[in-house]
Amino acid sequence: MEAITIGCNIEAVTTGGKILSVIVGVLGLLIIPMFTVYVNNIVSVFHTVTTAAAEAAEEIPEKTDENGKKNLSEAKTMKKQ
Repeated sequence: MEAITIGCNIEAVTTGGKILSVIVGVLGLLIIPMFTVYVNNIVSVFHTVTTAAAEAAEEIPEKTDENGKKNLSEAKTMKKQ
């Protein structure tokens, strides 16, 4: 295998170098897709959590007292029922 960096060909000459170049090439082909799957998983979990939180917020009606402040104790008791 050849490593081409910035227009310069780097070729392995020794047996150890050839084995190392194959290992580095295979690791490069494996690490990039694994990183992509990792980032995709983070985005997917974030989307699931925010969607669930938005749906939960829509189900609980907001109660206000006579001053216009939110009354959280009534909303919590409604959620338990």
